[in-house]
Amino acid sequence: MKKTQLAAAIALAVSGAVIAPQASAADHKDMQAQINALSGMMKQMQKELKRVKSAGGSQSLQEWENTVNAVNELKQKKNRVSFRGGFARNDQSRVGDILTDANWDNSGGNANPGALGVTTAFATGNKANGDREGWYFGAALDHHINSDLFGISDLIGVPAEVLAEIMFEYKEFDRELLNRAPLATAANDSASGAASEMTGVTANAPVCGLSGGATGGAVGDGAGPYGNCSNTVTVTQFTLSASPKIKFMEGSNFRPWVIPAGFAFHVISPPSDGVTYTTVGVQFAVGADYKVWKDIYVGSDIRYHLTSNATDGVNLDGMTAGGYVSLGF
Repeated sequence: MKKTQLAAAIALAVSGAVIAPQASAADHKDMQAQINALSGMMKQMQKELKRVKSAGGSQSLQEWENTVNAVNELKQKKNRVSFRGGFARNDQSRVGDILTDANWDNSGGNANPGALGVTTAFATGNKANGDREGWYFGAALDHHINSDLFGISDLIGVPAEVLAEIMFEYKEFDRELLNRAPLATAANDSASGAASEMTGVTANAPVCGLSGGATGGAVGDGAGPYGNCSNTVTVTQFTLSASPKIKFMEGSNFRPWVIPAGFAFHVISPPSDGVTYTTVGVQFAVGADYKVWKDIYVGSDIRYHLTSNATDGVNLDGMTAGGYVSLGF
């Protein structure tokens, strides 16, 4: 634009220099013709200058709009950290496993074989431990990757963005205080044999008992020949997952989302009957969140974990449903 204005000024100066000597030597008619020609040139130059200004103005406006959009995108703080909690439920329970309740058996109809009042010298005292329903809490980190679903949003006409979610959650399904019998191991077999040498102790009897006498304790104190062996056994599960997350309705306060499929790593406690405590699987999830104030969001989700029963007889397939609070950053 500055170059065009400089050229116009030079043209005017040159034209003035040319007209001056001619006006003094030519008649009025010739001078009028030159003035008309110069006027036409000036009009053309003015049109060109307007065109250049118009093009430059549009370009500046577009650059300004791009800058504003970039600033607004930064202000949205699309990364999130979430704190989660709610209800958990596995498809199958762990009641009857060796390490959860020492193969608890209710065939005799006694819901609590170890309750006070049993008359056997050494009752096992086991309870059903391993309910399939429980609770969970955890946290998740969402990292923004793409704002238009890698170009697919423009094709389908649905605004969506892609995020990567890293999540962990702790689940607890049951917690029982067990006066459990010893497990079927060589060490416990030796201990039971040694117990037979004690007065009033039956050979191969459980190490843990609920009656006094040879145990040296009061009736019902949970003490056996080798002291009190009551243990609280907690049935838990830890999950770490990494998943792609697709969020819809970008720019809206209400944002539904879906996880089409994600990788999940599970750790169980106690271990399975085969002493296996880890497995992998796939998780699927749907949810939505709502912006309540500035960069604070609340939401809820439902997730299902599929593990193909890969943990030595322990089926970890199950779901979670709950809520979360997110902070944008």
